[in-house]
Amino acid sequence: MTTTLLHAGKAITPKGEIPDVGILIRDGEIETVGPRSGMELPGGAEEVLATEYTAVPGFVDVHIHGAGGHDVMEADKTALGTITGRLAAFGTTSILATTVTASADETCRAVEGISKYISGQYQTNEARAEILGIHFEGPFLSKERRGVHPAEWLQLPSAELLQRFLEASSGNARILTIAPELLGAMPCIDAARSLGMCTTPCGHLRTVIPE
Repeated sequence: MTTTLLHAGKAITPKGEIPDVGILIRDGEIETVGPRSGMELPGGAEEVLATEYTAVPGFVDVHIHGAGGHDVMEADKTALGTITGRLAAFGTTSILATTVTASADETCRAVEGISKYISGQYQTNEARAEILGIHFEGPFLSKERRGVHPAEWLQLPSAELLQRFLEASSGNARILTIAPELLGAMPCIDAARSLGMCTTPCGHLRTVIPE
């Protein structure tokens, strides 16, 4: 078991700000957070001085397509490892890998690759953000408000196609963004709910999130 005492300038916690903070970490888990003056360095522990820094909870990004020159649609170990490593370096500890509108076959290929990466992502000692699941953005979007999504791959909502995506995700689907005004959207939303999802509005789009 390894023990580390991180001595930071301050920490931002749900209960407020702690100046001159000590953060005791045992075997990779935070055990205690409090004023450094009130802590003793455990025997055999290492103290890391970082008094010029502020410690904050890790950021969770639920809508991110890539980082470090790579896109999650590449869906291989190199690309996803680079993305998650880059994000961890800037304080993001958890993400939902977010797809972009593509053909059904390409989306399934990417989702299968992301799911494969998720299943083995803990087999490394490198600092990387954790992929908590997959955020499907498209293809059930409005052509008038598609942003950067390729118009040629946009489709009307389809419960059958959604089911295909979910099967490819191997249980890792977390969010589906869909334009609720499109023909077929409501049956698709109903199908998503029947698969253990709930719906929440998001501007002109709708986000579907598993319960």
